[in-house]
Amino acid sequence: MNTSQDNYKQNLSVKHASKTGLRGKINANCIDCTYDPNDVGSCRKQVENCKYLICPLYKHRPISKGAKIMCIEIMHSVKNLFISSEILNAEALQKSEDLKLWKI
Repeated sequence: MNTSQDNYKQNLSVKHASKTGLRGKINANCIDCTYDPNDVGSCRKQVENCKYLICPLYKHRPISKGAKIMCIEIMHSVKNLFISSEILNAEALQKSEDLKLWKI
């Protein structure tokens, strides 16, 4: 049985989906996926705190400017860690190949 909170979520999603352009559709998708009326925080705050990093819409979800800046900084840090890891792996692989050449 639908509660008034479930109806609110559905109405909110329909409201955003009916907007023209992609922004409304993305917002509606994020609300459908993330928002739980029984959980703590507003709809926007719950969507902003989304943890589904593999979602193709993750970087397009509606968030405040402050949160966007923080997300960009985190993404750059993760990217730098990944690049550093790849460099270390490449160096280790090269060293391993060098040792094979010398049969050490």
